[in-house]
Parts: sequence; C-alpha cells; structure tokens
Amino acid sequence: MSLIAELKRRNVFRVGAVYAIVAWLLIEVASVVLPTFKAPDWVMQVCTFLVIFGFPLALVFAWAFELTPEGIKRETGVDPDESVTHVTGRKLDFAIIGLLAVALIFVVVDNYILEAEPEQAEVVFEQIPVTELVAQVGSTPIRSVAVLPLHDSSSDEVGGYLSFGMTEALITELAKLGGLNVISRTSVTPYETTDLSIRQIAAELGVDAIIEGSVLRSGERIRVTAQLIDARSDTHIWAESYERDAGDVLALQAELARAIAREVQIEVSLASPVGSGSARPISPAAYEAYLKGYYFQMKRTREDTERAVRYFMKVIELEPDHPLGYSGLADEYSCAPTHSWSLASSELWPSVPREMTARARSNAQRALVLDPTSGPAHNSIALVHMFGNWDWSAAEAAFLRSIELSPSRAWAHSSYAYFLAFQRRFDEAIVHLERARALDPLRVETTMDMAALQVWIGNRDEAYRLWQEAEEIMPGYAGLHQAVVTGFCGTERHAEALAVLEGANATFPEDPLIIGETAYCHAVAGGAPRAHELLAELDGLAGALYVSPVSRAMVHVGLGDHDRAFEELKRGIRERAFLLPYIGVDRTWDPLRADPRFSELLDHIGLPQA
Repeated sequence: MSLIAELKRRNVFRVGAVYAIVAWLLIEVASVVLPTFKAPDWVMQVCTFLVIFGFPLALVFAWAFELTPEGIKRETGVDPDESVTHVTGRKLDFAIIGLLAVALIFVVVDNYILEAEPEQAEVVFEQIPVTELVAQVGSTPIRSVAVLPLHDSSSDEVGGYLSFGMTEALITELAKLGGLNVISRTSVTPYETTDLSIRQIAAELGVDAIIEGSVLRSGERIRVTAQLIDARSDTHIWAESYERDAGDVLALQAELARAIAREVQIEVSLASPVGSGSARPISPAAYEAYLKGYYFQMKRTREDTERAVRYFMKVIELEPDHPLGYSGLADEYSCAPTHSWSLASSELWPSVPREMTARARSNAQRALVLDPTSGPAHNSIALVHMFGNWDWSAAEAAFLRSIELSPSRAWAHSSYAYFLAFQRRFDEAIVHLERARALDPLRVETTMDMAALQVWIGNRDEAYRLWQEAEEIMPGYAGLHQAVVTGFCGTERHAEALAVLEGANATFPEDPLIIGETAYCHAVAGGAPRAHELLAELDGLAGALYVSPVSRAMVHVGLGDHDRAFEELKRGIRERAFLLPYIGVDRTWDPLRADPRFSELLDHIGLPQA
C-alpha cells in the first residue's frame, strides 16, 4: 500500500483538517476574548504558538494510534480485520462539514454583518435623544475623556509612528463630537509610562473616563484594541478589538471613534459626523509617510519641521487625491508665524511671508476640496487670513467653522483667542484660552498664551504667576515664549527677563526673533552697545534667513529711535510681515501709540485703535 493510501486509511488527513479548523476558530475567539480581560500581548502569542506546535503532534497521533470501541490503541496493536478506521473516517467527515459550516457563519458575521453595524448604528443613533439612551454608566453620563497613548505592540520602526498617529487620530475623531470634552495629546503624553492608577490619571486631567489600548501592525494588517473605563467607579464599560488591512486604517479609526461615542451616550451631530471626509482608503506607504510627518511636525523644531514637510510632500506624491498630505502642509505653513525661529529659504520652505501665505492657502484649499469637514484645514485658512491677508471677517468665519467641526481641539480655541486679542476683545479671548487650557491642561504653550494675554491687558502679576506655573510643568521651555518675557523688560523683573532671553539666544544663536527681543531688552535698560551689537547680528543673518522688519523695529523702539522704527514697520507692511498683527496689543509698542503714524499703521492692517 502506498504512503498516501495509508495516510488516508489512518485518517491522518481528516484529523489534520479538523485540527486546522478548530485551531483557527480558537485563535479568532481568543483575539476577541483576551483583550476584554486585559490579557497582555504575550498570552495571545503563547496561544498561537501552542496551537501551531500541536498540529504536527496531532498528525503523529493520528498515524500512530487508532480510536477503537475499546479505547485508544496503538495502530500496530490492532488487527487489520478489526480496524474501524472507515467508521471513524465517516464521523470525521461529518465533523469537518459541521466545523466548516460554523467557520463559514463566523466569517459571514464578522465580515459582513459586524462590518456594516457601525454605519447602521450611526444613523439610528443620530435620531435618539441623549436623555433616552440606556447605557452601562448609570444616570451620570460621561462628558469628558482622555485617550492615553496607545501601546505599541509592533516589532518594526513604523510601530512607534503608528501608535503616535493612531492616538492622535482617535483624539481628533472624538473631538468632533460637540457633547464630549477630549483632552489633547500633549497633556496625555506624560502618562505613556506611569505608575499612577486610572482613577489618579483621570483626577489629574479632570475627566470622567479613560480610553486605553494597543496597536499592532503585522505585515499589511493592523489590529487595534481599545477599552473604555469609567474612572469615577473604576469599572470597564466597553472593550473591543479591530483588525483591518493597512489601507483601511482611517476607516478603522472612524469606526472605533463611533463605537466609543455610542458607549458614552453622545449624540453625534449631523454637522460634524465622526469619521467623515478623510476616512477614505489610503495606501500603507502614504499613511506611513503621513504618520512620520505628523510625528516630526509635533516637535516644532527647525530640523523636524523640514522633515515633516518632506514627509507630507511624500504623501501627496503617493496619494494626490487624499486630503491628509495637503492638510499637513497647510498646517505647517500656516503655523509659521507662531515659530520662534526661521528656516533658510528653500524649495521646501519659502521664508518670504507672501510665498509662505500662498503655499498655506493653496494646500488648505485643496484639503478642503477633498474634505470640507476638516477642522484643521479651516483653522489653517483662518491663520492665513489673519497673519497673511489681514482679512479679519474671513478669518473669524474660518475660525468659528473650525471650532464647530472640532469643538474639543485645543489649538482651534487658542488660535481664535489670538484673533480676539488682536481685535481687543479680551474677555472673549480669555474664555477661549480657558477652554483650550481645560482641553489641554499640561500644554505649556497654552499657559504662556494666557500669560501673554495678561501682559497685553496690563495684568503683569497674573502673567508672572502663569509664567512660573508653566516653568513648573516644563522647566526652561516657558522662557522661550518671548511675548511674555519681553513684557517684563524694563520692569522690576528686568534682570530675570534678560537672563532668560540671553539664555535663549545662546541656545538658538541664529534665531532672528530671539536676537531682536534680546536686543530690545538690553536697549530699554540702557544697554545700547549690546543692543547695537545684536542689531548687527540681525543684519548679518538677513542674507540667509528671513529677518522680519518688525524685529528690527522693536530694537529701534527700545533705543528710542522712533523714526527708524516706523521705517521698518512700513517695510513690514509692504512685505506682509507675519508679526505685524501683534503691534496692536503688545506693550512693546506703547511708546509709539501717541504718534499719528502708528494709527495709520493699525488702520492699514485693519486693527482697532487702543
């Protein structure tokens, strides 16, 4: 008898088929059940290993043993005439048919019924008032959440970018919900590695619930596991695991956000549906480039900005009809006025304000054509109108649309607060900055924005308190917020402000903005020689970097040369210098306010008179 015939007679093939089907079902069930019990990743790995290791053992067992009416016997000990392998074979055939039917039902339910469930649930959910929803969290609904950084379970380099990007994407999707406060990424990042309990983290961030989970990329598949915890009672409300092709990662993010929205009883607004617009398929290579671009964009340094721009351009090259690359570039170019440094003019980064404005506008407009519901793209357009066009009515409309689409995005409120401050609507500006601080309590920049606003309205004591508060959160970093520091030049805290600026100048020796403000601080205290020395440094940098006329004008104000200051400010008008909107509120320019030429400048920019 041939080997194949003997294998068939001993039911080795049938046993292998039964084992393979049962093993597949066990792995699928484990992938759903284990995350519910917060099992570590290695448990699933061990289960998979044991299942694979058992397969050859099952085949050997089928070859060496036979199941008889008297029990299991070695095959060599069974008389061929008494063998019942044919009867066992028929039973195994029925078992295979039954298991295949179960597997088919599982595949249909998982890939067709459950896949369609989120969209169906979203439509029904939008018609149900929040007060009528029945949820597991009792009579007190969840109104604020924090998404802790997702744990990276991948083994490759991309995993770190993926977990970073997925965390931010989930925050962004949830932030579209008008009834839910979502803490921004910068405030949850410190909890990536912490020994604090869920309840302690929630108390520090001031939220009702915590979302935590992990992300795993294996080849072209991505698995995300997430769970929602009510921190008030430390109870697990919901847990789920999602697996998709890498090209469907954006749809996966939107589906996860919708599921969480249902669990926290939030009525999804038709005006800002979760997961709309950009949740279209994207190639794995393009999404990887976007994740890297976003990762470097968040670092906000000179070198990382260049990297971010390159990666966003790569996204557009790979996916020219997807909004992510354009939105990333628009955000980068439109935020140029907020940077405290300048990049050398290049193909990637035009340092001339008009060219920068044009790039920001074109990329934001393209992003909005592809995704009209993009809150960040509307925010980029608003910044272009505010800093580049001085079109204040268009800027406010875009800011309000951005906030409408992304009400829990702290940066949207901070940006709009600057608009309100430039328009001298200080009370409204404080409201939006307080909102931004509530959404991102550990973000130093937001605290310093509030400190700058306090300087502008003349409340230096409160500004100094906020400065110290920011220093406690991130020592040294807050000192780089020159809008606050220069507010103390020439006051009783002049020495402290000057020390901070000189330190920043040493750390960033080719930063035109820092050099100009350091020179100003020396000038107002009578240090004219040092001020002139730094002014010469600015002139030396002008060939390689863009040096704003506003920086030069500030130094001349400190030196008391008002005519030269006005000459530079007028040149800034011609160049559309980004820093000009600040002159309406910054106390640096107080010595010029009585001069009619200053009123003319404010009128030209469209700013209200003091």
